[in-house]
Amino acid sequence: AGILVAADWNNLLLRQIIYEYKYRLVKELAAPLSQLMINFLQTDKLMNYPTDKLILIPVPLHGRRLAWRGFNQAEVLAQKIGDHFKITLVKNILVRSRHTLPQREIKDQSARALNIKNAFALSKYSLSLRVPQKRGEAIPCDTAPNSNPLENKIIVLIDDICTTGATFEDCARTLAPLEPKEIWGLVIARG
Repeated sequence: AGILVAADWNNLLLRQIIYEYKYRLVKELAAPLSQLMINFLQTDKLMNYPTDKLILIPVPLHGRRLAWRGFNQAEVLAQKIGDHFKITLVKNILVRSRHTLPQREIKDQSARALNIKNAFALSKYSLSLRVPQKRGEAIPCDTAPNSNPLENKIIVLIDDICTTGATFEDCARTLAPLEPKEIWGLVIARG
């Protein structure tokens, strides 16, 4: 439904802090960065929804990038936001199925979209959910009939920065079969 931006990318100090967090692996910077996102959400209409209707999903990293970084920066931010607002964090449904170039290395908007296209997939866990198929069928599932945790929920995808929105678009396309009510993106800044 849109991308929510917590802070101004033109703030050079903020850019430096995001860089230190993401590329110099200063994990402790998650606290002040997530606080920016929390402060923003406290005044956003999204928080008018009951928190049990909201689901946080961090944008996943590919296994190679996760091994290099040692942590998923979006997941750490999402955890802190979820803890603050008591919002459920779901990290076992969306996976990065294809390794891509870092988006910051690609300047052209259409090339960015192509780079990230089909980079995400539903996890094996999510395939066990009762998900409607094209012809109204459902994937067999041994759990309760209403076992799809995203159905009619407001999904908030969490990432650190956004430029063109291509990553959020691909994540949203991938999650759409799980029938959430709305899908939002939330970032620290948009550059």
